[in-house]
Amino acid sequence: MFYFKTITIPNTSPELIERAIRSYTVTRSSYFDFLITAGEDHDKKFFTGIERGDIFLITRLTNSDRLVGKKIINSWSKGGRTKIFVRFKKNNGFTTYQVRPGFSSIVLLCFFFFWLVIVARALSVSGSDFDLLFIILILLTVKTVIILKEIQITRKLINKAIQRTLDDDMLSSNIL
Repeated sequence: MFYFKTITIPNTSPELIERAIRSYTVTRSSYFDFLITAGEDHDKKFFTGIERGDIFLITRLTNSDRLVGKKIINSWSKGGRTKIFVRFKKNNGFTTYQVRPGFSSIVLLCFFFFWLVIVARALSVSGSDFDLLFIILILLTVKTVIILKEIQITRKLINKAIQRTLDDDMLSSNIL
């Protein structure tokens, strides 16, 4: 699949990042199981993931929006939440990750773009139907904002997992 954004995690050791992601992820054994169980609730886990060859693929769990600290508007995270997939490459040492929206979001965006082109073509020929163009632009904008918001939430959860692992390491080193 096409990943459209690469994010680098600065000033953090790759071992800490990998340990944080793995400790806050419910690992699945098959890709189908990974997709089906992405909506489950698990205490103290932020993500569900699967390991394939040299990649570790995760998506956030539905209950993880409450762990960010803010309540999501209308909590679209239940059922109809836009899935964001995050891919860590093991050979990069977990210092960078790539994100992409789920399949349904990609199909919906393609549908909106298709209708945008059709309506724009009709406007160039007839000069009417500005209402339909406006509606399609609004739907396209709303879906894009929702995807970007999901990416932001997922990014905050990754940072929170790293911070909690770092805090746990500091606490355990102070006890010893």
